[in-house]
Amino acid sequence: MQFSSSLKLNHIFRRLYRKGSSAANGYLVLYCRKNGSQANRVGLTVGAKLAHAVQRNRLRRQLPAARSAVCKGI
Repeated sequence: MQFSSSLKLNHIFRRLYRKGSSAANGYLVLYCRKNGSQANRVGLTVGAKLAHAVQRNRLRRQLPAARSAVCKGI
């Protein structure tokens, strides 16, 4: 599974939160769920407790680049 598309709709995120499994540390919570297709789908959220809006938006922009750098060799 190399290719991914983005999760953008609220009801899809809520379904993932409700039915998916999760792993967490102090800064990030990862939710996953099988979707039954060849492509994986990725959605990124940043919690309000992490920082103010400007810092959250900056982090939100940086996360996809970090994910692609880490997953490039996989």
